[in-house]
Amino acid sequence: MKVLLVGSEGSIGQRYKAILNYLKVPFFTYDVKTDRRNVLYKEYSHLIVATPTYTHLDIAQAIPKDVFALIEKPIVTKEKDLLTLEKALHPRIFQVNQYAYIPGINGDGETYYNFFRTGSDGILFDCITLIYLAKSIINLGNTSPFWQCKINGRDILYQSLEQSYVNMIKDFLGKREFLWNEENIIKAHKAVFDLASNYKKTNMIKLTDPNLLITSREVH
Repeated sequence: MKVLLVGSEGSIGQRYKAILNYLKVPFFTYDVKTDRRNVLYKEYSHLIVATPTYTHLDIAQAIPKDVFALIEKPIVTKEKDLLTLEKALHPRIFQVNQYAYIPGINGDGETYYNFFRTGSDGILFDCITLIYLAKSIINLGNTSPFWQCKINGRDILYQSLEQSYVNMIKDFLGKREFLWNEENIIKAHKAVFDLASNYKKTNMIKLTDPNLLITSREVH
């Protein structure tokens, strides 16, 4: 096994570096912003992609079919790019889905997320995994100074979230039993686009501020 962490110097990349070190997995690093080397993905067996979102689709298109890849969410933020994404995906490309590694999330209660820090992709794409997993009402906000999350009625502790990332990486480097495949990746992205375009017609989502949709600007 030969692992390459792409986007190693960003905040998310730092998380994966810590996890790989914790698991005592040797790995190589490459950062798209600072590295001037030419990197050949075919020289590695596993890629973990933690680069800025705007690079994800190009990277997905360049991943050889015999290389396993785990790409940070989302992969695209424009609905018009879905078809290109569909063509780029192959059975060894997976998308980060850390919440799926938390037990007891398949109930029928509310899905809730509130935290003041929202990524540049907007809250809907920040919560793409939650939106896809949710079975009923989704309540999203960015007002709480504390990280608060509930999935289908199951309260999620931040420590459980951190553990879920570790479990996800272990699975990716192992049997890949719970990772989201091509079908899940496309469905998760479509769920976000559908929710954004039908916000005024659906009872599935509640926002602390309707302007949060605007922050997911690429949706429109």
